[in-house]
Amino acid sequence: MPWLAYTRLPDDDLKAIFAYLRTLPAIANPVVAHPDTPEEKLRQPRQ
Repeated sequence: MPWLAYTRLPDDDLKAIFAYLRTLPAIANPVVAHPDTPEEKLRQPRQ
């Protein structure tokens, strides 16, 4: 992610980007915080 590039943007541009992102529909994206725990390993399908 090019965070440094965003540090130089004017506030109006950042607000416009934020406003645009808020118009996008949410998506389901479950994230496993600790995939290596024994509990999570049991939930993962075997390959």
